[in-house]
Amino acid sequence: MKKLIVFLIILSFTFGCKAVRIDSNSSFEKISMVQLIANPEKYHLKKIKIEGYFVFEHEGNAIYFNKSDYQNMLFKNAIFLSINKNDLDKNLIEPPYKGYVGIIGVFNMKKLGTYNLYSGVLENVTEIDRLYKRGGKNDEYNME
Repeated sequence: MKKLIVFLIILSFTFGCKAVRIDSNSSFEKISMVQLIANPEKYHLKKIKIEGYFVFEHEGNAIYFNKSDYQNMLFKNAIFLSINKNDLDKNLIEPPYKGYVGIIGVFNMKKLGTYNLYSGVLENVTEIDRLYKRGGKNDEYNME
């Protein structure tokens, strides 16, 4: 009987950990930008975490697949961010407001951002974290 209980616990940890807990009231699924853009209906109105190249600018708050997509204005490779300056301050994001980040929010595939250019909107953002360069110092962000 003890072996069965141990087996069930191990089995539940192995196959039951798709969502990551951030606190007792909220969980999210970490996915890639490719997964999100290719299958928006799968993540519609779900809390997710994505990583990409972040830009905070007038009518263009977004997270892109990569920096090159931002530079070449490939808006369909980006998710519009429904955020404001207070959200950045709350998450200790300081200028420059560009660089690679991880961000948690609720995805809405029916809203397409400014001028309907983007592949959806991330709303109700709860967390934004800058990503560090590989092998970089703790204060060396992937900014420019």
